Amino acid sequence: MSAEICSGVPNKATYELVSECTQICSGVPNKATYELVSECTQICSGVPNKATYELVSECTQICSGVPNKATYELVSECTQICSGVPNKATYELVSECTQICSGVPNKATYELVSECTQICSGVPNKATYELVSECTQICSGVPNKATYELVSECTQICSGVPNKATYELVSECTQICSGVPNKATYELVSECTQICSGVPNKATYELVSECTQICSGVPNKATYELVSECTQICSGVPNKATYELVSECTQICRGVPNKATYELVSECTQICSGVPNKATYELVSECTQICSGVPNKATYELVSECTQICSGVPNKATYELVSECTQICSGVPNKATYELVSECTQICSGVPNKATYELVSECTQICSGVPNKATYELVSECTQICSGVPNKATYELVSECTQICSGVPNKATYELVSECTQICSGVPNKATYELVSECTQICSGVPNKATYELVSECTQICSGVPNKATYELVSECTQICSGVPNKATYELVSECTQICSGVPNKATYELVSECTQICSGVPNKATYELVSECTQICSGVPNKATYELVSECTQICSGVPNKATYELVSECTQICSGVPNKATYELVSECTQICRGVPNKATYELVSECTQICSGVPNKATYELVSECTQICSGVPNKATYELVSECTQICSGVPNKATYELVSECTQICRGVPNKATYELVSECTQICSGVPNKATYELVSECTQICSGVPNKATYELVSECTQICSGVPNKATYELVSECTQICSGVPNKATYELVSECTQICSGVPNKATYELVSECTQIRNSKAADTNHWVRLAEKSASKRL
Repeated sequence: MSAEICSGVPNKATYELVSECTQICSGVPNKATYELVSECTQICSGVPNKATYELVSECTQICSGVPNKATYELVSECTQICSGVPNKATYELVSECTQICSGVPNKATYELVSECTQICSGVPNKATYELVSECTQICSGVPNKATYELVSECTQICSGVPNKATYELVSECTQICSGVPNKATYELVSECTQICSGVPNKATYELVSECTQICSGVPNKATYELVSECTQICSGVPNKATYELVSECTQICRGVPNKATYELVSECTQICSGVPNKATYELVSECTQICSGVPNKATYELVSECTQICSGVPNKATYELVSECTQICSGVPNKATYELVSECTQICSGVPNKATYELVSECTQICSGVPNKATYELVSECTQICSGVPNKATYELVSECTQICSGVPNKATYELVSECTQICSGVPNKATYELVSECTQICSGVPNKATYELVSECTQICSGVPNKATYELVSECTQICSGVPNKATYELVSECTQICSGVPNKATYELVSECTQICSGVPNKATYELVSECTQICSGVPNKATYELVSECTQICSGVPNKATYELVSECTQICSGVPNKATYELVSECTQICRGVPNKATYELVSECTQICSGVPNKATYELVSECTQICSGVPNKATYELVSECTQICSGVPNKATYELVSECTQICRGVPNKATYELVSECTQICSGVPNKATYELVSECTQICSGVPNKATYELVSECTQICSGVPNKATYELVSECTQICSGVPNKATYELVSECTQICSGVPNKATYELVSECTQIRNSKAADTNHWVRLAEKSASKRL
């Protein structure tokens, strides 16, 4: 059968999926032979669990990150390993099933060891939640003290960058999402032009004068009214200059429109997250795909050879990319001059590592975030700073290592209030795009009315889908987040019920009447009721059996609690993102992991075999998962009836496969990204399309399920090789940061040995960087095609011939 490839790699040395529609998420297969076990063992983003790369027989889940021992063997009780790194020099987890998710320290005391212990996005480093003085890292997570109190001048600001060279926001409440401002001067235009994840639309980085929105999720008409045919709008932008969706349920992914006029071409040209391809922001006529990121020149014009641009910003003070197509990941360049070093130094999501913003000579990795001082100078011990921006009108960080989360400021003046008001990522709240004065939170998503005007009571709008079969938002500022509605009828309650990535707040799944906010996760009390003082809940859940946040604005990271009582253990046990597991929302006693997503039945009860539920939506009209551990990723259901097929059809974050938005019956996977033809119809052999860029200079996908991952090109010249070279995001594999020559894989996280060297037998490399010191991928199974031939059959023959030659 045709090999299905999710965000990740196939399951065998032959790259063939097993016959039961075994799903492979972002990550790697489970054996040395890269073969999945027969029970639909799910593998999330991360690495396998043993030195033999074999999953245990109880559907042991492995999240993004690394295994738990020096031998890469998971403990026998389904010990979960989240994204991040192990906790000791020996890569061994402590005996209490200490979880290491996106960024926590390495000991029961949450104290970092002295040997360069890595800490990803997460929480501070001690039981007291106080950062230590030696290389304290602060990622996206929680505040910095035991009191969970941010200093009074250090209002939190989210991911993104300010709007001027002076890092001062303009006075018209110009919003700046994750991305970069709109001009060389970092000044937003005066009409409240919104800038979401990505960049503005012209060579001058100036948005058009009509407040053209770019990025994740916008309404569909000039009037911001959804059409009556249940037109789906993904995280992206509408399709015409009039922001009106076509009548055939034209899908629009996250990204930006395709022309200077912001009109999609007539062949349902998809536009991914990122920016257009020319100085005029006009897509070429062959369905040119654009990835997330920014253009490549001072003029923000892409080069003529289909130069890929990743997410992030350019590399110099002039914001001009170097002439060799230097890649820049999500973040900022590496020097005070914002110039990349000459050896293709990689810069991950974040900022450089010194006061001079210069990377060290050994390929020092930099995480996502911003510097730590008013001077934007990192402390001398390689202090890591996560995603975000500084904290004041002057964008100056306070001296106590104040953490900054993702989001946007809160006032028309873009000045945060003095009480540590949190601001999420999203859009403003009024027709004027001005935030109300009561610390109105705005999430990513769409507005709330037919007029797409937010009501005055702090209506929150998350990313997601509307609430009725008619896809019409209710009249009371009903919010729709990424997730699912609140009732069996999929009807939102009338009091501004918010539903974020996760679940509602009560047993009845009804939100309280005070505009209770629910972030990615679950509410905060046993009653699932938020406290009356605008208690913020970050990606995650509260911290006690009572689900009550402490009175000082205690922040909780992404995840869920750890016990049946939903009480965190006394050693600062970290909980990953997800939801509880039963109708009673009680976690099982053996550290059962629950990913982010939604429950599995009409009763919202997880099945007894550790059924994983990713972020997304349930599988039937009744929201009941099938009994074979059906996975549901983030995205949309598969039929007009929103019912998943019975064969474990996977639905990733993305879009359905036909004009009818119906998935084919053979477990067609649809990842986040773009369809495969000019007609946006997926082929019948489970053609997978990941997020990333197309495969040819013509940006046309070949008919043989050509996979295109997200990432970067493969050479110092940043030119993709002709044999489908794959390049994911992540880091290299050795202490020397050199990938081995046999298609070394690197998952999200770190390599597999104390020496950071990947094994030589088809080690996969997921999200990350290229494979050599020269940043060149090897020619044996490097994935991502970059050729210019358009003949499908030619490619089939070429692939077969190439395979024969290899054999």
